[in-house]
Amino acid sequence: MTLDPHDIELHDASLHSIATDHRARTVKIVLEYYRESDSRARVMAAIKFLGVVRMQEAADLDELADNARAGNVVQWVPSRGPGTTYLHLVRGFIAITAERVEFEEAAP
Repeated sequence: MTLDPHDIELHDASLHSIATDHRARTVKIVLEYYRESDSRARVMAAIKFLGVVRMQEAADLDELADNARAGNVVQWVPSRGPGTTYLHLVRGFIAITAERVEFEEAAP
């Protein structure tokens, strides 16, 4: 199911992986997030960036692992149209400039 990235809250989400395809200019971030602020269980999802121009990442992998259960994503600010999306992490960040951002939940 594809969702509007601006309707998604990623506070306390848990980052799983980042896959970059340099030739295709795409980045895929896999994570688990809470659909609602009062949800008890996270749902698997993927953020897909298409037409990537630039990507920056500064992450403390030990901190991400230590905080995975509680949630290692602090906040995200998706771009509106082409532009830069910011994903603030525990002790780090990811900034991706792309033509388009898609948010998709994993099929059950």
